[in-house]
Amino acid sequence: MNLLVLIGSLLIIFLGASHWFVRRNFKMKISQLEIQLDQVNKDYARQQEKTQLAEETISSLKEENQTNSLVYQEKERALLQEKTEFQSQIERLETLLTTARQQQQERELQLEAQQTLNQILQERLAQSQADLDQQIQTSGQTLETLRQDHIAALEAQRRQMQAQIDHLLGAREKLSQEIEDLYVSIDHDIQSRTQELQQQNQELLAAQRQLQEENETLRRQLFLNRPEINGTKFSTKNATDSTNAVILSSTEIDLYPEERKSLILEILRAQRSQMEKQKRRIDIIDDILVHNSANPAREELEAQLKTALSSYREMDAKTRAELIRLGFTVTDDGKHCKLVFREDNRYSFACPKSGSDHRGGKNLFSWIRGKIL
Repeated sequence: MNLLVLIGSLLIIFLGASHWFVRRNFKMKISQLEIQLDQVNKDYARQQEKTQLAEETISSLKEENQTNSLVYQEKERALLQEKTEFQSQIERLETLLTTARQQQQERELQLEAQQTLNQILQERLAQSQADLDQQIQTSGQTLETLRQDHIAALEAQRRQMQAQIDHLLGAREKLSQEIEDLYVSIDHDIQSRTQELQQQNQELLAAQRQLQEENETLRRQLFLNRPEINGTKFSTKNATDSTNAVILSSTEIDLYPEERKSLILEILRAQRSQMEKQKRRIDIIDDILVHNSANPAREELEAQLKTALSSYREMDAKTRAELIRLGFTVTDDGKHCKLVFREDNRYSFACPKSGSDHRGGKNLFSWIRGKIL
């Protein structure tokens, strides 16, 4: 009897130890599953970060390439679909884990019941151990399969994103080349148009010179044929010619209206102020000054040129246009600009494209005025 009690006690102790060992192993398996689930959650979080980074990259690429917005939207929907499928896989894995925990509770209840039924407990314990090992093995295989599938999906996504980035970089380089070609074409068109305008300007200046020469010829003929000049009638008491006009030959042409006449009147006016006892010279000069008026073109040109150059700091588009309007040809000459008045290289000037001296424009104006005005 004591032997049976001892055997029963040992059996109960063995069963208790087996029960504790099984529960301990099962808890370790559950803990490993939780660790694996936590690792999967971490992988999912990293995948979310990568997905967010990919979304930010796609958003940035959308801003740079609006024409490809439909492609980006399609890729974004694919990423969202993949994210949804991955979340579904996580939910299925959590469901399996919940089922395993429920099975653990059921196994614990069965083990408590088997304490009263020793023989039945041993048979069911062996069967439960085999089922549990099979389930753990199946869960491990499932997790490994999910991990491999997830890694393969991420690698495929990475290759796809890299291909998209390479394609977009190529498109951006192509677009940059097209823009550069467009700039070159526009610059070439501007240069061609500028050359055409300069050629037309030269032709107009040549025509102007020809018209001025014809005008001078006609004026000489008019002076020779008219009995009156500027309202002053010819008098035989004052001269023996057929007219009071004074004709001077000259090969120079006027660079602005009545330039030579204005210059002669200015010289006579300056000489008149220096004469004291030369009565006849004074009378002739006074008569000429009274009956001839200077054209205001010189003063107007001087005032407009002063306005254009008084605050000159650089050869900008406004200053260039104003100088061209006043009769200058503006060309680039290295670090300087070359100004030529009325296409006459005798009256050329060099000025810096940009200068820091606030008196640079005033000095340039004084130089030009002293040479042509």
